[in-house]
Amino acid sequence: MHMSKPAKTEQNGNEYLGVVVESGVAHISKRSAGTPAHVVFVCREIVDQKELNTYRQRVNGTLVGHPAQVLIDHGRFLILEGQGPVEGVTVYEFPSSDAARSWYDSIAYREVRQHRKMGAKYLVVLAEGGVPPVEQRMPHTRAAGSQRPPPGANDIHSSVPGQP
Repeated sequence: MHMSKPAKTEQNGNEYLGVVVESGVAHISKRSAGTPAHVVFVCREIVDQKELNTYRQRVNGTLVGHPAQVLIDHGRFLILEGQGPVEGVTVYEFPSSDAARSWYDSIAYREVRQHRKMGAKYLVVLAEGGVPPVEQRMPHTRAAGSQRPPPGANDIHSSVPGQP
């Protein structure tokens, strides 16, 4: 088992290692129609193998009825940059971020997800496919004097001021 940096703690006391990310250039309904979305799971540390095994045995059943494709499921990987630890990587593809959130927020996945959270520390990211114009990428990095994005700047449901 690898040791990792302590997880950050949200206001509600839940530990987390990541955030939901998107370019933040338009409302999800405007930009995302027909844009595939990916849910990326990066296992950072296993803390209870039995709980993680329970999750792995049950997670595929939560995809029934959801338009998802498993692109990567804990196959071989190599860290090319940055620091680990990384125990494994899984990537699911959905036809849209709304479809991905529908699965992630489903009762079936919420019940199974508790085993993942008890079994390991993960970074989980929802990212839309596609390539926005250069001037619309990472808008939070252009904020004067800001080193961190404002709350929600990268949230998949945020928008650029002045856009509907």
